[in-house]
Amino acid sequence: MTDAAGQAEYPVVMDVADWTFIDGTMDNEIQGIRERRWREDGQDPAWAELEQLGASIRQAGWEQLPDWPDTYEALQSWPTPGRTEAMRLSARQWGLVVTALESAADIDEPEDAATSRRIAALVRERLADQGLNPVPVVRSRSD
Repeated sequence: MTDAAGQAEYPVVMDVADWTFIDGTMDNEIQGIRERRWREDGQDPAWAELEQLGASIRQAGWEQLPDWPDTYEALQSWPTPGRTEAMRLSARQWGLVVTALESAADIDEPEDAATSRRIAALVRERLADQGLNPVPVVRSRSD
């Protein structure tokens, strides 16, 4: 299967609750990118591209889960426990997901850090089963 840009998409079957964790991680990642995207002569195109990539990951999730709640209150009781879905993203999108999860694990509280590491490992394992090793997305020269 391919996305609108003609890139191959790779399905990763996971608990929808894990996807909601990824969505939150990507929201934080996008906020961090927005803080770093400016330079003296204006917006850095590389950071702008990463911001768009992060937003495309969240959008893909919302499109693949059309029953995604539209309020914070509804999200607290969603999804049904144990619900799984095959989430489909391009290799580059999965690369940013894994990069963001692993980066967040270094700064999160212990419980969230463990969740980040577990989901990153799950994504890597499921992609490896398809012959794909997600390439980390470099977000700055110091990453």
